[in-house]
Amino acid sequence: MIDGARVLWWADTAGIAKTDACTCREGDRVQASFAALAIARYDGKSDCYLFLCDEVWETQNDMDHRTIDEACEFAESLYPGISNRWREPAG
Repeated sequence: MIDGARVLWWADTAGIAKTDACTCREGDRVQASFAALAIARYDGKSDCYLFLCDEVWETQNDMDHRTIDEACEFAESLYPGISNRWREPAG
């Protein structure tokens, strides 16, 4: 679970440079990169979220998407090659 949402897929971004496809911000600070990504869904909701996380899976930013495929496509635009790294959570 991340921020109360059930994780469907996760990926480590190590070795992949983040593109400029989207400028993520926390307040006035530009977030240059993230350690990991997760696609998750809140119970009872159809939308899913792409969570952009730090090394200890704390959410640094997130984006709402209508489908898992849409979230995966957006993640690929941020981190080219990430599609080959998606994993289902254990258990």
